[in-house]
Amino acid sequence: MTALVLAILVAGGVDVSVETAGGETLSGKVTLADLRMKTDFGSAVVLADKVAQIAFGEPDVVVTKGGEEIRGEIALASLKIETAAGAKTLKRKELKSLVVIEGGRGGTDFDGKWMLTFGNAQSPLELKQTGVKVKGKYGHREEFSLEGTVKGRTLAFSLREGSASGEGTAELWEGGQYFLGEVGYGRDRMVFGAYRKAPKAAEAKPGEITEGQSEAGLLYYLRVPKEHDGKRKLPMIVITHGSNANSKDYVGTFPAAWPELAEDFIIVGVNGERLAQGSKPGGVGHNATYINFGGPEVGQPFAYRQTPALLAETVQELVKRLPVDRVFLGGHSQGGFLTYATFLYYPDLFAGAFPMSCNLLVQCEPDNFKDKERLLGIAVAPIHGRADDVVEFSGGDYCYKRMQEFGFPRLHLFAPERVGHGFMFLPVEEAVRWLEAMTSEDPAALLDFAEKQLAAEEWRDAMGAALRARELDKAGAQRARADEIAKRIDAKCAPEAKRIADLIAKGKGNGWVDDFWEFRRQFACAPAAEACIRAYEKLKEEHTKPANDLFWAARNERDDAARKAKYREIVDKYYASGWWILVKDWVK
Repeated sequence: MTALVLAILVAGGVDVSVETAGGETLSGKVTLADLRMKTDFGSAVVLADKVAQIAFGEPDVVVTKGGEEIRGEIALASLKIETAAGAKTLKRKELKSLVVIEGGRGGTDFDGKWMLTFGNAQSPLELKQTGVKVKGKYGHREEFSLEGTVKGRTLAFSLREGSASGEGTAELWEGGQYFLGEVGYGRDRMVFGAYRKAPKAAEAKPGEITEGQSEAGLLYYLRVPKEHDGKRKLPMIVITHGSNANSKDYVGTFPAAWPELAEDFIIVGVNGERLAQGSKPGGVGHNATYINFGGPEVGQPFAYRQTPALLAETVQELVKRLPVDRVFLGGHSQGGFLTYATFLYYPDLFAGAFPMSCNLLVQCEPDNFKDKERLLGIAVAPIHGRADDVVEFSGGDYCYKRMQEFGFPRLHLFAPERVGHGFMFLPVEEAVRWLEAMTSEDPAALLDFAEKQLAAEEWRDAMGAALRARELDKAGAQRARADEIAKRIDAKCAPEAKRIADLIAKGKGNGWVDDFWEFRRQFACAPAAEACIRAYEKLKEEHTKPANDLFWAARNERDDAARKAKYREIVDKYYASGWWILVKDWVK
């Protein structure tokens, strides 16, 4: 056999991480030369610049940077390591492993904490690497285990999940911050990948985009205005991305597409914790999780530790650290679903929200939320292009109408006619400026906006701004202006309010329901609409339970005709229920 040679002959030594038999980990520099190994094939002198790691044992195992393993007995009496605390000499029997560190982190170093994606699930993962051997625990209760061996940059591993087991491989990318591969459970192959959990605060550099990671483990990107002084409080936009995307691209869109917004707001883009299956070095995509999310501490940890909870914790962390006066949460496509699932469950964190190009999760239906007072303080600006061919406009319209029915007083749908799904083409600036005006703390400014909307016959906007002005105007300095706005809106809505209330009282069919929905869209908050709204709510109380029973029975019905008949019954008999707007189109 040709002799293999190992020698570490770098001037001043090389960076290594050494683990002792007693469990101590030392980082520093060592110089090794002319190490000899006794192998089954004879003796060998091993060349050092090829070595990735050494595991000391019986036998010793040397792993080269090319992934080759050499087993035998290393002729080594002791090892001297230069650490930050000084030099230390370890005897051969005190050594457990040595890993060569390259570029700050070993190219084969899987050791540490990770944010793991496995199949359709995600959880924290902690790995301990000793030489070429890796062991770890994952799952939100560390209920699952992993064991594997590193060869080059590849980890070959086996998993144990209760009674199930799997085997797979994952490659550690250059830089050691990600690994990605797959795991097999029988014939099924699933993604298995992760990024390092290493929280750090993004640095606020005026006009630049910087990267950080929250304590919750979410990667985020921060941009502050070019004139940012770190002291003056500004509103903050938190933006969440679409499927298989990266929020850095969304943050970068603001100065390119809406430069004035970029200079008036702190902008933060937050990534979901799941790695996209198609990710590759230099092109990492992310996805959010929320399908099982039902609120803080609801259900099992795998459900309540999904993205909405992690995002809420990330926002709280950022607000403590940055000069923020209010937060607007927005999300595009998948991020829109996430936006609803976050601001509805964590209303105290947000002044406003602008979900875009999305629909509504079942658990985010407004009827599921009982603490209306907290929620109704949020201004909501759904955005959906009418030409969207990815998520149909009907989805965004449905979300808007459900929020309308719930009673959000400051609610406005932005629905451009010839705009599709693309984020940069949506009226983001228009919606954010609307949120900014509607969440002002200045009663006079609110009434200025109300009068502007009144002139444009945006009655709901005018009344919503006037109501907020009244709440803030403790001294009553703006009372006369607010009263005049309400008077003008009442004059406009009173005749229609009386007509619809009379039809409800007569109880003769559902011919008035579409008119009511349009009336409520514009005038729900007007004083003159109160009697009409009250009459509808009374009827809704009667219709809701039977409509709910029919709706969920229909969803579980396998026969199409029988399902449609149940929906038809809702339309014909229980038209004051919240399901009206959804099922009336299904039965056409």
